[in-house]
Amino acid sequence: MFVYFIRTRTGFEDLVKLLEAECGPDFAVLRPELCFSEKFLRYTLFLAYKSFQDNRASARTIGLEWLCRIAGTGNVSKALGFCLPPKEKGAVAGIACAKKIPQKTLAAAGSEVKTGLKALGKKAAAHFGVTKEALARYPLEDLLIEKAALAGAT
Repeated sequence: MFVYFIRTRTGFEDLVKLLEAECGPDFAVLRPELCFSEKFLRYTLFLAYKSFQDNRASARTIGLEWLCRIAGTGNVSKALGFCLPPKEKGAVAGIACAKKIPQKTLAAAGSEVKTGLKALGKKAAAHFGVTKEALARYPLEDLLIEKAALAGAT
């Protein structure tokens, strides 16, 4: 899993079209805090593919199903609201992709932004509503993988 953080040069729809041409369906443009863990993103992508394989997908496309698995819901509208970054030009977004995105494509998408994964983890914990007590016992990555697995099982 490859994760990039950019300040977008275009609007959201143009960014998605650019990445889709380069990456196919195996990418997601997300709120930066949702990209704090490559392991979590890899696992949720696996769940999305598995749900299509088992004919249990909530969404019509792998990309939308991946967002549902990240958000831990079968409701596509809720997943979109939970996962998507601001749509205007100049917003900071995280890009998760199963394959490496060429530097030329990234440069067309936006300028790379440095981020601290620890700070993103704190924002992700707040975004997912994970309590400090739970974080004192278990790593955030493990809690969210468990949540995604349980959401996929129902």
